Amino acid sequence: MGWVRHKTDCRCDYCPDLSDEAGHYVETKAAGKTNQTFVYSGRLAKDRKFVDAGHRLTYAVLHHGCKTKRYDMREELREAWLRSLRCLYLIPFDDFEAITLSREEKPLNSKYGNPTYGAGYRIPLSLLEKFKTLDLTRVQLWPKA
Repeated sequence: MGWVRHKTDCRCDYCPDLSDEAGHYVETKAAGKTNQTFVYSGRLAKDRKFVDAGHRLTYAVLHHGCKTKRYDMREELREAWLRSLRCLYLIPFDDFEAITLSREEKPLNSKYGNPTYGAGYRIPLSLLEKFKTLDLTRVQLWPKA
């Protein structure tokens, strides 16, 4: 799609996952067997600040059927994940934020010892249906993982 992948740089306050030459930015999320994705509250606040500064941001949610815990090697996981890709949802940030904020904020990850650090929102794919851009559930492009 002509996107450039960015590596997360801990020296930066904000780093979207992808961008293109036209200055369009993309944040990626995955959804697996639970048919939902999630976003941390802190991330959403940073996204809002980025958009308010005049940047274009889209969320790309990739629904896959890969059993991620089966793989030890990153390359094997990536290959299996791509083979099991089901759908792609492209959601403009304002729409993604509205859907997200309509949900209840909950603890998502408290393993860091601070229960509010991992607070955020779970978003069922059913709420993203109108943003489905690519549906591979009826097409077999690759051998099964």
